[in-house]
Amino acid sequence: MTNDDEKWDVISFRTDKRGITRRINLGIAFVSFENEMINIKLEALPLPDVRGEVWVRLFPKGTHKGPSFDETDQ
Repeated sequence: MTNDDEKWDVISFRTDKRGITRRINLGIAFVSFENEMINIKLEALPLPDVRGEVWVRLFPKGTHKGPSFDETDQ
């Protein structure tokens, strides 16, 4: 069982060839009240940055705005 109020978008950020930082929607995260854990379902894998690090951020579902790779030309 999950609570719709406690769902998040899992997002990573990348900088394109023109120096524009864009978001990449990776999946969703949600709280499972049955085992009181945060579950993350990835629909894409994040890529490491130039330092080899992988960072993802959680934003309340549908609240993060800004350019994304799937909304603009590359």
